[in-house]
Amino acid sequence: MSVKIVKSNVKEVLASMAGDRLGRAVMAGGFVLETAVKISMSASSHSGIVYGGHRASKEGETPAVDTGILVNSINTELVSSDATSAWAQVGTGVEYAEFLEFGT
Repeated sequence: MSVKIVKSNVKEVLASMAGDRLGRAVMAGGFVLETAVKISMSASSHSGIVYGGHRASKEGETPAVDTGILVNSINTELVSSDATSAWAQVGTGVEYAEFLEFGT
């Protein structure tokens, strides 16, 4: 019985978000994630080694911000959207971001 209610509610929610509303809702979620990542990168203290005037981030920490290029390049983009599905991605086009995320 409760499964039918859940299915019914999901259909109602999808129906109410038809058109561009679903895409806007997914983008809103993406913007929340984007903002959280930027705040985390900018506000975190880092405990890695110091070289030059830079304190590196230790494994598991967000990247340390020096120039702001990486943090300012993070954006949310709506990849696809129709009446029943929408997909957004949050990311960056900065080439060195992958090395900061996964190591070298």
